[in-house]
Amino acid sequence: MRLFVALALLLLAGPARGQFPLPVLGPDDTDWEILQIEAAPNGAFYVLGSFEGELILTPGMSPDLVWDAPNPTGFLARISDAGLVEWAFPLEARRQNFGDESSATPKRIAVLPNGDVVLLGTLGFILEIDLDPGPGQEVLTAGRDISAFVVRYTADGAYVWSAAMNLTGSVANTNAMGLGVDGGRVFALIPAAFDADPGPAEVVTTVPALVAMDAATGASVFVEETSLPLAGTFSPSVAHDLAAGGGSVYIVGHSLPFNGANRFTLSRHDAATGVETWTFTTTEGRDLLTSLDIGANGTLIAAGPLSSSATGIALDPSDPGTLTLSRDDTFRTALARYTPGGVLEWAEAIPVNIGAWGGGIAVEGGEVFGSGFGHLRVFSEADGSLLRSLPDAVGNPNLRDVGASTRHVVSYVDPEDNDSFEIQGVPDGLPPTLLVQFERSDLSLILSPPVASEPAAESRVGAIDVPHPHPHPLRSQGTVSVSLPEAADVRLALVDALGREVAVLREAPMAAGAHTVRLDAQDLAPGVYLLVLDADGHRATRPVVVAR
Repeated sequence: MRLFVALALLLLAGPARGQFPLPVLGPDDTDWEILQIEAAPNGAFYVLGSFEGELILTPGMSPDLVWDAPNPTGFLARISDAGLVEWAFPLEARRQNFGDESSATPKRIAVLPNGDVVLLGTLGFILEIDLDPGPGQEVLTAGRDISAFVVRYTADGAYVWSAAMNLTGSVANTNAMGLGVDGGRVFALIPAAFDADPGPAEVVTTVPALVAMDAATGASVFVEETSLPLAGTFSPSVAHDLAAGGGSVYIVGHSLPFNGANRFTLSRHDAATGVETWTFTTTEGRDLLTSLDIGANGTLIAAGPLSSSATGIALDPSDPGTLTLSRDDTFRTALARYTPGGVLEWAEAIPVNIGAWGGGIAVEGGEVFGSGFGHLRVFSEADGSLLRSLPDAVGNPNLRDVGASTRHVVSYVDPEDNDSFEIQGVPDGLPPTLLVQFERSDLSLILSPPVASEPAAESRVGAIDVPHPHPHPLRSQGTVSVSLPEAADVRLALVDALGREVAVLREAPMAAGAHTVRLDAQDLAPGVYLLVLDADGHRATRPVVVAR
């Protein structure tokens, strides 16, 4: 795949250091967002996002991760507990037979117990994507219908397997989907009009379906139609979210008729068989559950925005026609816990805008973390009571999503062009869009020493740099400009995505000043490589894309 920087490559590139807050940058015409943050067992975090234009992850680090996509493109990154980007790559699709870049849409990620990550996405019709970020190729090709795909990567970013599902219905139904893992299986919530037969025959589901796959191989285990409402001309529906754990798979979907009488359906399936054990659909209220996560012993934690004091939300499966909660000026989100048997244990209106502007929840170690517009708060999983809030010194940033490990909490700050929601206490000079880390115990902001503060190695050569070759991306031949402030013994090499040296471009003493070095890429496979310039103990790196 084009544009991939592996963990081995980052380590080879030199003394890269982690940092929090972690900047995410793009020019004014770049559109990007963080879609989901999930914690891995060792304290690292996976980040799923999308962008259109140029995106720079970890500016100022070694190396910068610079991507440029003319169409909406997803990306997946793994970030260590110390703020080091261990690996990252974009989900770059191309039009079949044309080769020009197009769109692949990421939806959700889920983390397996061993730290591997599973990703759910969709690919537009007549497009193709190489799902293997390494030197191999695992190309998924979509026909004249949209394809959904599930792909597994190791904790080191290596491709394991992928599974594709043909979506014969409208693209509008794919706006929200769900993904979860439990008991050695991967579960995906797929919209209606899904071809459940992987062979040439077409067996189309008439309602959103729960699909189970073997986590080790990706092989299909079962496909079970759900009780979620079918989209209609005058009542569009969305298969919205899924949570799996403790032998349970919970799903929620929305019916959004044009008269404003919104409804949601919440149900539980047995993880071993796919059989639906209970379900209920609200008959009153306009507000919806939007975020699901698994609590202790297979219980469900569910949240959704309270949009109006005039309406509200019905949460009790035994009484779906009675409003349980309504909004006021302070309490703007519904938070609830259900047993695997379908009993509503508690429901609380909480002072967090979860569901607004991309906020979300995470459950870890008996606590529920809720992020939203100007808030980060922690609640007891046992009864929904408030445990702690973001300290005043941090301000009231707009936090887009949240992931929680045993020690830390990570979220994404987006100020929404409003100074009132900027985060406080970060070092000067950082952009307003940041991945930030908090101490779980008190939600204090963690500030790592900036990378630039690391002392430079002793050498008679000052700062060195190696820019992108010209032209870039490379298709056949190009040149690399090397600038040295003083004479030095220089070695300029090119390495591939596995850290293997594929060419030595120059290894000789060089005088101070500017030098031009020829780079021949005619025999190189398409992909991303790294230029590594060593000069008297200093090192500079630059990703190089080879395209055909």
